[in-house]
Amino acid sequence: MKVKVKEIFRDKYTNKVYKLNDELDVTDARYEEIKQYVEKVEKSNKKKADK
Repeated sequence: MKVKVKEIFRDKYTNKVYKLNDELDVTDARYEEIKQYVEKVEKSNKKKADK
């Protein structure tokens, strides 16, 4: 799932620092670990209108 960083945090496994608005691909389990720092990115299903 895609998530967007809403609060700066350091990944405890990689020591990488994630900054505001960084986007990550994470598993559901990993999301549960970091959900206080990120928000889900909703997929847009909008289609362009035909002209």
